[in-house]
Amino acid sequence: MSRQVQPTPERYPKGRDTRPGARLVVLGLGSNLNGREQIARAIDRISYSFDLLVKSTRYIGPAEGGPNDTGEPIALPPEDASEENLSVYSNAAVLVRTADSFKEIRKELRRLEEELGRTRDDPRRVAIDIDILLIQGEVIRNKHDEVVVPHPDLGTKRHAALPSAEVAPSLKHPQSKERLADIAARLA
Repeated sequence: MSRQVQPTPERYPKGRDTRPGARLVVLGLGSNLNGREQIARAIDRISYSFDLLVKSTRYIGPAEGGPNDTGEPIALPPEDASEENLSVYSNAAVLVRTADSFKEIRKELRRLEEELGRTRDDPRRVAIDIDILLIQGEVIRNKHDEVVVPHPDLGTKRHAALPSAEVAPSLKHPQSKERLADIAARLA
């Protein structure tokens, strides 16, 4: 069950982001090292950088794609993944409101990842990964014309779709026009 977040003066210093052009942004969080703690720390840090509206519950599941995906189903422990089981991830999503550009958001998320211990030297060990899953009504491509927002996993992977639908069920995927709740139902 998602939880509404009430702003406090010590959080997002500007209060509600009411700047012209402010829109909703879904951020996905993932970790396979101390997931419960890392997700909580990331959400706390995000609340200082962005107008945090809603946070999802934490999901625990197997790796989907990437270097730790064994292709085999695994028994999911009730506790966090340990150093010995890097194929189990904790995932969550948050809904923020911001008028920042894609590049500004991405730059701040990279800074937060580094602050929380993210290194990119071993892709199997992910202290924290914070992705821009969706920016309301926008499709953003990289210099190779590949879509980077909405995140490619949003329409195809449960670890992205389920928490996103929890925080913003009626937001629509800007390419498929599906509501996030419908995407999650299709993948569940």
